[in-house]
Amino acid sequence: MNAIVRPIHAEHTQLMREREPWDLPVRLLRDEPLDPLQDIPSEDFALAYMLSRPGMVKSLTSTCFTGRDRPVVFTALHELWNKPEEERLRLLDKLDERLDCPGYISELRWQPTLAKGAIQEVVANLKRLAALRALAAKMDALRARMATMTEQTARSELARLCFPRSGK
Repeated sequence: MNAIVRPIHAEHTQLMREREPWDLPVRLLRDEPLDPLQDIPSEDFALAYMLSRPGMVKSLTSTCFTGRDRPVVFTALHELWNKPEEERLRLLDKLDERLDCPGYISELRWQPTLAKGAIQEVVANLKRLAALRALAAKMDALRARMATMTEQTARSELARLCFPRSGK
């Protein structure tokens, strides 16, 4: 039997590991894990508010945001708030092209952020959820170590997690 030889396009010969990460189609990426301790609409609202009013929200950190894109967008907005508007928009447009979901920053620009008192509630909620995620991570680590502990040791470790000393 004769094998039929088909020409291979040059881009198909390039290995996946040699490609740039933003060249991968979104369909090949894993979905974001759905964390019960996240509030995606609040995160989007906070990012949209920071986009429309640079420098107004300074009390949040990147740990207050979940997913792959939202912490990156927060860090960029936090770092670029004092740049001139033209340069800030140019850099954000470049970032928008390289996100896992391109166009996310453009979507945030169209989200309404006119509610005056809502941002304080959103910031408080995001901080609360970030603290709960940190506590849940510590609880998971404790649970993994519990197999080697006595009951009393496990109780004291749990008490230390739940009621930390204020002196430290």
